[in-house]
Amino acid sequence: MIALDALRQPGFALVWISTSINFSAYFLRSTIQGWLVLQLTNSSTWVGLVNGLPV
Repeated sequence: MIALDALRQPGFALVWISTSINFSAYFLRSTIQGWLVLQLTNSSTWVGLVNGLPV
């Protein structure tokens, strides 16, 4: 498949893997942060504020 030929390039594969790990870590942090704020405050407003405002 032509679309997967780019993954044979070592540099591109490294960038693709590191980007995937970074995105997964960001999603996990956002999920855990929202859950923690909800547990501490029991307020969906605070969850929205914490996730919406930059850190």
